[in-house]
Amino acid sequence: MIPTRKISETIIMFGEPILRELPNNPTKEEVERAFRIIISAWNSVVLDKWNKNRKFEKAFLNTLRSIPAESSHIPKRLIKRKKRKFSMDPRAVGEYWVIEENGEMVFRAEARLDLSGVETVGSKQ
Repeated sequence: MIPTRKISETIIMFGEPILRELPNNPTKEEVERAFRIIISAWNSVVLDKWNKNRKFEKAFLNTLRSIPAESSHIPKRLIKRKKRKFSMDPRAVGEYWVIEENGEMVFRAEARLDLSGVETVGSKQ
């Protein structure tokens, strides 16, 4: 079943543990960096589910091996969070933007879906 909540709202909820660690009044670059990690974790789990492997999750974790030791737990926690709390959402994030609007940072995103793995209305089970 395809969720009805906007993917941007879902990603903000998913990434909340990282977003709350941003400083007060973060720069656009800080917000963009946070969303880059959040979306990479989300998409790695989704793409692996679509492809029935762990290739993207492993690549994501390997890419972040060089981050400081005090932050090394973050990528693994995000992957676990996606699998435990957001496992029923089959959407990936395509294009996304962080824009400044009226002095606030606004996040927007497009959802992508592997339609071969989605149950449609009226389909036989």
